[in-house]
Amino acid sequence: MPFVVNPSVLIPRQETEELVAWVLEEAKGKKGLRVLDIGTGSGCIPIALKKRRPDLAVHAIDVSPSALETARENARLNQVEVTFHEADILDEKTWEQFPMYDIIVSNPPYIIEAERAVMLPQVLEHEPALALFTGNDDPLRFIKAIAEFATKKLNPGGLLFFELNEFHAEASAAEAKAQGFAEVELRSDLNGKMRMMRARRPLTP
Repeated sequence: MPFVVNPSVLIPRQETEELVAWVLEEAKGKKGLRVLDIGTGSGCIPIALKKRRPDLAVHAIDVSPSALETARENARLNQVEVTFHEADILDEKTWEQFPMYDIIVSNPPYIIEAERAVMLPQVLEHEPALALFTGNDDPLRFIKAIAEFATKKLNPGGLLFFELNEFHAEASAAEAKAQGFAEVELRSDLNGKMRMMRARRPLTP
């Protein structure tokens, strides 16, 4: 699938394709699902899901207006309908506007400011800091917020998916369990790095 990328969005990576494949695997045979992608960037996750499963109701949010403009362009380019919203997931006051979902997926920022000095110059020069860095010294800042959002906006039995920093995978899984999620599973990417997580909201509290 063709995607426009520019300095306002991350360049789609292989691990993200693997995350999409996992979501599709779990959604197989289930109809009428509503899906939300948080921190959509280029829109590659929701667009890929909608392209392969046109029956899904796919929504996506981002805090960056320029990223959303790129995502909308990519949706048109791939001839799919995705509902885009501008919102800051860290701002709980924005949460009420969203409906309930069956699947929530996110590739959130997970690099702390202290790691900036050791990153490749080409990444820093060509990809947006807003999509890379947590903005403080907590690598789980967005994982925690999105998991909390999911406790309120994910239907019972619904699934939460993350693309992760391999070095914080176990801590991310522990956070999901601490917030009441069940069936928490970590999965390695094709390079053997623990980069993906799935968790289920229990049917009963």
